[in-house]
Amino acid sequence: MHTGRSPFARHMLSAAIALCTYFPAMASALEPLEAFVRSAKSHNVDERQAAHLVDQRKAEASSATGKLLPVLGARGGYTFNQFEAKSSVPRPDGSRSEIIIAPQHQLDAFVTMEVPLVDLSAWSALGQRTAARDAATARLQATSLDVERQVARAFYQVLAQRAVVQAADRTVQTSASNLATMQERKRAGVATDLEVARAQAELERNRQLRATAGYNVGVTERALFTLSGLHADPGGDLPNDELHEEPPLSAFTRDASPHVRAAALEQTAQEKTLASAKLLFVPALSGQLQERFTNATGFANKSEIFTAGLTLQWRLDLALVGQAQAQRAALALSEARTAGAEQAHADDVHNAWSWVSASLSACRAARAEARAAQLAATLAHERYEAGTALHIDVLTAEREAFQSDVARIQSEAELAFARAALRLAAGRSLLEGAPR
Repeated sequence: MHTGRSPFARHMLSAAIALCTYFPAMASALEPLEAFVRSAKSHNVDERQAAHLVDQRKAEASSATGKLLPVLGARGGYTFNQFEAKSSVPRPDGSRSEIIIAPQHQLDAFVTMEVPLVDLSAWSALGQRTAARDAATARLQATSLDVERQVARAFYQVLAQRAVVQAADRTVQTSASNLATMQERKRAGVATDLEVARAQAELERNRQLRATAGYNVGVTERALFTLSGLHADPGGDLPNDELHEEPPLSAFTRDASPHVRAAALEQTAQEKTLASAKLLFVPALSGQLQERFTNATGFANKSEIFTAGLTLQWRLDLALVGQAQAQRAALALSEARTAGAEQAHADDVHNAWSWVSASLSACRAARAEARAAQLAATLAHERYEAGTALHIDVLTAEREAFQSDVARIQSEAELAFARAALRLAAGRSLLEGAPR
């Protein structure tokens, strides 16, 4: 069947179809935001440091628990005595037996156990270590949300800069076509040298913009890799936001963020530290058990000897007074930090929610401006072809169309990040509800 197209036109159509099938595949090659967030969990330096701190606090809590448990010990010794000490003792039947009080080669072995019975300071220290462990866990969650915020910003910046590159490529192609048209019209005697020079200058200007956009892509891709440890594959598009409104502000202020929980737990740990410092003035009671194995049996004439005892220890140290005062000041500082964290959380949620509202308005306006600017560029071309507009009008309209398209891209990226930032400010991970 004859299609009425030349061989060149058929080849161009085949190439266009191939490009249309290739670029969507490219666009879908980029990993979603959740993949970069998950990768950052094990790669990001800040998050790894916070995780190691949790491990440290867990070990410290375990150590504090061990101080409240019985302590077992064993030791052995050898003593060479210059003279052996012996004694003869009577037996019930009237005979006498010899016992060795101190042998020349004396062997001793001791098995001991010490049991803390009453140590209020140690119990308070355990509470402090436990609270510090819980605070470190909450701080890890807070750090994780901060890292997610950084990853989200870098991710949407990558998508935005790639979209700017595509817009710059289209503008360069249009400028090159305009220059070719001006040169052809000049050869035909219907265009001036000034119009050709303007078209040439516009092409070079747009090439500079394209080079800057390409540089920005490389910078943002590197930042995303540094944060997440995952390379950004080619392609990817900004989300097609339908510009829906967010739920009311109250929906994002119901739960305390990990930052607030961490600050409150750190305050609790400081309260326990102060209590522990005060309880150092209270005597501590402990019990000791010892089993001795020896060949120096003494007058008891027993090689195994068991002893038990109690120890009451009390210290009057003026340095403890200063220590308690320092912990009291530290507690006041911790209380102020908790109040500051609560206020910062309320401010962050309010500002993020307001940012989304402002970004919605800006995005609507940017889309309308881009559509109007593109229409203006099309009309400028038509009027120039009809002889009712100047070439400078075409160049100005195309420049404004490119600038408005860049502004639209930036506003859409800003809106996407603003929605993510709102959920993070409310203490919600971007991985909640995300497919695995």
